[in-house]
This record gives sequence, structure tokens and C-alpha cells, in this order.
Amino acid sequence: MNHGCGFDAPGNLARYLSTVTILHAYEMPGKRYDIGTLDTYEEVKNSLI
Repeated sequence: MNHGCGFDAPGNLARYLSTVTILHAYEMPGKRYDIGTLDTYEEVKNSLI
């Protein structure tokens, strides 16, 4: 944060790092879940049962 990397938005770290170093990525198989609230957590939890 002392070097200009914001910390509120989830993509800020990757965006900041891309300006100061080379980044590499790996495509991961499988599913991802966006859990931002207790309601979405409960939806995902119930969908896995």
C-alpha cells in the first residue's frame, strides 16, 4: 500500500504487481464460487450437498 497499491478492490494486487514485475498465470480446472455475502455462502453450501 505504501507504493500505490490500493487494497479495497480484489483485483488491485494483481493490477499493481503487473506494473512492477512479470506475472505468470495457470488455468485451474474445476469450479469457482463468488462468496461475497452470507446469503451467497449459504447458496453455495446448499448446492454442494
